[in-house]
Amino acid sequence: MVSNGPGRINQAFSVRSSTWPKSQLRADWAYFGDKEALFDAALTQEVMDAAQADRFDPDDLEGYAGRTYDLLVERPRLWRLLTWHHLERGQDVLMLPAGEVLLGEKLDGIAAAQAEGRIVADFTPMDVVRLVAALTQLWCMTGAARDATEHAARRATIMRAVGRLLRV
Repeated sequence: MVSNGPGRINQAFSVRSSTWPKSQLRADWAYFGDKEALFDAALTQEVMDAAQADRFDPDDLEGYAGRTYDLLVERPRLWRLLTWHHLERGQDVLMLPAGEVLLGEKLDGIAAAQAEGRIVADFTPMDVVRLVAALTQLWCMTGAARDATEHAARRATIMRAVGRLLRV
């Protein structure tokens, strides 16, 4: 992993090095072991909090995508942590150890919905998870919506795309 120490961790947390006391950083690192473990703990907490905020429902993939987009807009720190994790480590956030049970539940729910003909079976369950995630994150890679109308239009686009892609 390429890093320049606390500076990158501070950026991921949206905290400037000058405002985060070095003694606090040392205490955090002492507790967590190193910056990797500190980052893992922060990312895991954010992902698990997000998962608790909105339960996945394979019969409402459109709604799930819309709610997840709202969550990412409301919690930009989560989006930054996910992006940093992917860019710095080149790893898939879906494979976080703490998320294995949640991912398994999603995959099982999608497989059942596919077997019962409620969603298309053209994709593997993991592909469905990735497609919904990618469409959900589409607008997170651009500037913030100018107003509530633009936000609603983006959300509707995501939901419509998920529905058209995955509904039978």
